[in-house]
Formats: sequence, C-alpha cells, structure tokens
Amino acid sequence: MPCDPHTRPTRRRRLVASAVVAALLLGACSAGDSGGDPARGVADEAGVAASATPGEADTQAAEAPAAAPVGVDLAAVTAGRQIVSTAEVDLTAPEAGEVADRIAELATEAGGFVSGEETSKVQGTRTTLIVRVPPEEFDGLLDAIGGLGELTAQRIETDDVTQQVVDLESRITTAEASVVRLRELLDRSGSVADIAQVETELLERETTLETLRGQLRTVERQVDLATITVNVASEDPDPVVADGEDLPSFLGGLESGWDALVLALAGLAAIVGLLLPWAILLAVVSLPLWWVVRSRRRSGPSAPTPA
Repeated sequence: MPCDPHTRPTRRRRLVASAVVAALLLGACSAGDSGGDPARGVADEAGVAASATPGEADTQAAEAPAAAPVGVDLAAVTAGRQIVSTAEVDLTAPEAGEVADRIAELATEAGGFVSGEETSKVQGTRTTLIVRVPPEEFDGLLDAIGGLGELTAQRIETDDVTQQVVDLESRITTAEASVVRLRELLDRSGSVADIAQVETELLERETTLETLRGQLRTVERQVDLATITVNVASEDPDPVVADGEDLPSFLGGLESGWDALVLALAGLAAIVGLLLPWAILLAVVSLPLWWVVRSRRRSGPSAPTPA
C-alpha cells in the first residue's frame, strides 16, 4: 500500500521526541547512581557509620584526630560563686592563755577579729576562740595558727551557697512586688472589712519579706567572713617535790589536824550564832507563860479542914 507522503514527517517527529525522552531518563538515572544529591550522600555515610561494628567504631575513633585539651581555670570557675569557708583547729600548748592572745593578734593583723572566747579550767586549761577573717586570709591564718602549738586535729569545710543566695534574692523580689500590690489595693479598699483583710495579708507578707532579708544578710555575712574555731588545751603540770624538801611528817599531820579542828569549831560557832536569836525569842515568849502558870499554882484553893 503506498504511503501517504503527509504521514512520514509526523512519524519522524514522534521518533525524535521518543529518543529525546529516553536520553533524558538515562541521564537522570546516571546522576542518581553517581551520588549527585549531597544530602543523600551524607545520609548514606551516616547509615554506614551506624551499621559499623563496635570494633570498627573503636578503630575509627582511634584513627580520628584527638581534640585539643581544654584548660580549666579554677579561679574563673569559682568567680562569682558564693562560698562559705569554715574550719576547726585543735591545739595543745603549755600556756593556753598566751596562745589565745597571739591568735587574737594574728586575726587583727589579717583584718579579722575574735567574735567569741570561752575558757574552762577543769582538768587543765582549755580555751575556745571563734575567729572571723576575710576569705582571702583564711588559708594563711590557718597555717599561722597551726604553728602556735602541737596540732592535734584540723577540719576544713567549704559550702557553695550560690543557689541559696539566688533563691533568696528571687523570693525577696517576689515578696517586695506582692507588698507593693497589697499597699495599692489597701489604698483602693472601701469597706472596713476589706481594709482589715488587706491589712492582715499585708502584715503577713511584710513579715515574710523581713525574714527573707534577714536570712540573706546572714548568708552574706558568712560569705564575707570565714570562720575559724580554735580549741587550745594545756594540762596543768604535776606537782614536783624539790630536792631536799621533807615529805609530810608528824608535825605536818598535827598542823593539818589543828586546821581541821579550827574549821570544825568555826562551823559550830556559825551554827550557834544561827540558833541564838531563835533561842532568845523563845525565852522571851515562854518566860511570861511560865510565870503565870507558877503564880496560879501558888494561889490555888487550900484543902478543907475536917469537922
């Protein structure tokens, strides 16, 4: 059958179009196989790393370049922190009083002071001092105190109260705002009942606010001044008999007995002196009664004579 000359160009155009489409499809497939999509390539690498065995992962970590060490500046870390420093030191020295005086001098030289002192003389002398000193002088004063005698015990504690300070400051801010609102509400209150209720609530909030402020001041004082408690003990020396001194003899015993007798007589005299005023008072009261009774007995009726 003879072909229509008008249909040949149409078929050629269709064949050319089909060839172009096929070429485009092949190009897209080759681009996908070569990893042209960067995101897909990264995902494939992540998947391979995740599927690696533990041994391979350790090997890869060992082969990876080590990170540069990061230096830690302790001063920078503690900067801005609220630290409370306390210590307790036990010393033994021949003279507790002299050591206590020296500790007070050292505290004054370091910009501190002695806030408390107590002395006991039971089984020797024991003095306890409470020293307050700026934190920067804390370590130096501890070393100086330790050299004043035999150091038997030392306990040092540091407490980070930064979170406590922040919490107190936040609660104080909230309480202050609450007090301001209640005062404004009190100004706008009309009835007596409303005024009484607001005043009660305001008093409670102000009390809470002052309590929080007091707690904050206490913590700040503990931070501003470190505390060192020093216990200094000294035992009384045993009595020593000097060379050539006689031990207690008959005369010594006689002297001790005489002292005991004098002491007993003094005690008896004290008792007599205590009872003598009562005896005089009893005599004054009882003597008239005895006189009346005796007089009645003498003036009594005589016995009747027989008839």
